[in-house]
Order: sequence, then C-alpha cells, then structure tokens
Amino acid sequence: GGGLNTTVAWQIVLYCIAGFVLILVPFAMMYYEAQDPDQKSILEQIKPALIYTIVAFFIFVILLIILWLTIGTANIEYYKYIGNPVNAAPSAVTYGFASDSSSDTLEVKVSFFVYLCALMSVIGWIVFFLFAGVGLVAFPMDFIRNFRDRPKPINGAEYAMKKVEIAKETQVLIEAGKKLDEKSNKNSRKHRKAVAGFKRQVNQLERYYEKLEISYRQKGGQLLMAILQLILGCLGVVLSVAWILHIILYNAAKVTPFLNNMFIAMDNAFQLFGVLAYGAFAFYLLWCVVKGCTKVGVNLLLFTVYPMEVNKTLMNAFVFNTGLILITSVTVVEFCANSFDQYAANTSVNALFTVYATKLKYLGYVLKYFQYPLLAISFLSLLWLLICPQRKVEEDEDDD
Repeated sequence: GGGLNTTVAWQIVLYCIAGFVLILVPFAMMYYEAQDPDQKSILEQIKPALIYTIVAFFIFVILLIILWLTIGTANIEYYKYIGNPVNAAPSAVTYGFASDSSSDTLEVKVSFFVYLCALMSVIGWIVFFLFAGVGLVAFPMDFIRNFRDRPKPINGAEYAMKKVEIAKETQVLIEAGKKLDEKSNKNSRKHRKAVAGFKRQVNQLERYYEKLEISYRQKGGQLLMAILQLILGCLGVVLSVAWILHIILYNAAKVTPFLNNMFIAMDNAFQLFGVLAYGAFAFYLLWCVVKGCTKVGVNLLLFTVYPMEVNKTLMNAFVFNTGLILITSVTVVEFCANSFDQYAANTSVNALFTVYATKLKYLGYVLKYFQYPLLAISFLSLLWLLICPQRKVEEDEDDD
C-alpha cells in the first residue's frame, strides 16, 4: 500500500536473509570457532572458514538448482465452471445457460525465488518444530519459575552453610573435570557428551552461587525485575495457549478462524492494532525458538549450546543465535502467512507461501504437516518440564 511495491520488498528481505544464512553466518561461525590464542596469523582463521563456507554454499546451490529444475512445480487446485446454452422452451428465441462445475489441478512452474524461499522454509522447519515446540512451553514456565525461585534475603548463618555446600559441589566438579581431562579418547562422541554435561553442571553451580550472593549481599535483589518476569511468564502463557488453540481449531480442524477474527476486529477498532498483534505473535515464535534451542541443548546434550547472558556472551554465541533466528524467521513468515491467511489475504507474502510454496511437490507436505509434530513436541515438553524441571549436580557424570 501507499505506492510501495511489497513484492519487491519481500524479495529484497528474503534474498538478504538467504545471503546471511548461506554465506555470512557460516563464515563468521567458523572464523570465531577457529580462533586460537597461539595462532601466528589471522589467515589461520580465515582460510578454514572460507573453505567451509564456499563448500557449503555450492552444495546448497547445486541442490537447489537440481530440485528446482526437476520438481519445481506447484499443483494449484481450482474450480472449473462450464456453461452450456440451452433453449428456454422449444419455440423460444432466447437462450438460457446450464452451468456445471468441477475441481481440477493446474501444474505451474514456480520461479527460482519462490523455490528458494520454500526450501529455506523447509530447512527452517527441521529445527523450528522441535525448538518452537519446546519453547512454547518452556518460555512461560521458566519466567514463572524464575519469579517463584527468585533470590530471597538470607542471614549470615544460612549464607555460610550454603557456601559450604557450594564448596563441596565445586570439589566434586573439579574431580570430574580431572577424570575427563585424563581420558584418551577425547574425540569420541561419548566424551564430547560428557564434556557438555560437565559444562552444564558448572554453569548451574555458577548460577546458584550468583543467586546466593544476591540473596545475602543485595538482600534478594530487585523485586521489580522479578515482577517483570512474572508478567512476561503470564503473557507467554496467553500467547502459547492462543497459538496451540489456533493450530488445532483453524489450521487442523478449520472450525473457526480464531486469531484471524481477532486481528480483523482489532484493525476495525484501530488500524494498527491488528498489525501489532500479528507481529507480536510472530516474534513470540522466534523467542520460543531461542528458548527451545537452549532448553534442548542443555538438557539432552545433543549439541553445543550458545546461551545469551549479559556480559558473558561470546561472539560465536551471537553469530549462532543470529543464524538460528534468521533461518527460522523464513519458517515463521510462512507459518504465519498460512495460519493467518484470512487476515493477510491478497498480500504478497500470502501469494508467495499460501498459493505457491505450500502447493509445491514434496516440499509442500513439510510446510503443511510439520505443525502437527510441533504440537506433539509441545505436549511432551509440558510433561517433561513438569516431571523433570531441573537437574542437580551429579556425583559422577561418567566413570567409564
């Protein structure tokens, strides 16, 4: 609207996201991961990062071109109407029409840009359904638990007793760290998993110590921040429940437009209210992705986690989370376009994803049906977080 060509605007945005995800983020990740205090030249970082990025980029481009040339078509369903002229009566001069309709499918070759967006969305769904599924539950629960378990004022005796407990746990972790350092098969998957578990326990102990210091030296810290976390947790509950209900009631069952109607009603009250609410629901999913990634990585030890903490965040953590948000942002745009297709009808993004991307051969099935595993992950996460909310420092992580 307002003379802005939104189709071109979306192309610019999505091409930029593709450039970041395929080139800049992988290069930056490998560059910072290869950093060594003993390196003699910066070329020792640039060379492996450049090789990795070039190889990964060309593999993706070759795969994209092959898929686009072979199966880059969309099967679009439409209704075909046929009208046959008939005499109104045997002696009549005028004619009437007998109409008939039937459904048919039109096979359309999509553009390279459409297929690129669809493939990026599919790749994003691979991590989105897991992390967003966990995050929809973990996001509000963690904020509410942070309020419940906030630091509370303690006296000197309690402080001294807890310091003794921390000293004992620290000694346990020191011994566990020595055992890990003495092992010979340090490149094995089992050893890497044990190291990840060790780092997780160290991080938990550090957080417990920081909480203890706040409880004693700052008399519990700022109550206002704890109340803010409670508000965010309650808001997260509302957004998570709304998303789950919308997926069930509209995306799956088509019983009611649900959030579509809410956005339309908000726009009728004031033109920007619906847009702001749409954006809030979309950005909430990205926040859930980051929360779910941290939750899954820390508890299942499947991969290296890059947490974002004030004054403790390394550059590779920034780059990793940037890449995660970028690749899943395409999925979020596609998911919102299909979930809110009534509210966003006749828009450029609606045509891109609802009309073409979800109708693509093979890729369309992922875009349509991966929302159901997302629901399943959310329900399983609710049970998991209720039964196993926290992990304690273990006496012996890995003896063999």
